[in-house]
Amino acid sequence: MKKIALSLKFPFNDDLDLINFLVSADKIGSWNLQGLPNDELSKQNGIIIEKSKRFPLIIDPQNQARTWLERMWKSKSEGSMKWITDLFDTRLMQYMRDAIESG
Repeated sequence: MKKIALSLKFPFNDDLDLINFLVSADKIGSWNLQGLPNDELSKQNGIIIEKSKRFPLIIDPQNQARTWLERMWKSKSEGSMKWITDLFDTRLMQYMRDAIESG
């Protein structure tokens, strides 16, 4: 790809950091203060959640995303979240069905 870009005189940057391109360091810092871990995967997940037009399905075995989202929603004064569940909830399949149907 680099050779093609050079041959077409297409501007590019070898050092592009997609995370820093999509969100500011301040935003990541505020996520960290709200409980989101500082690893790359958590930052990528934060970007997906932040940039999504709809609510994404979050599989969160360590409850890190849940903690972060609860703190983030609380700071935005938007009330509590809906559909927090776990594998032992008898309504899990209904929640999944509803989430998939509503996008």
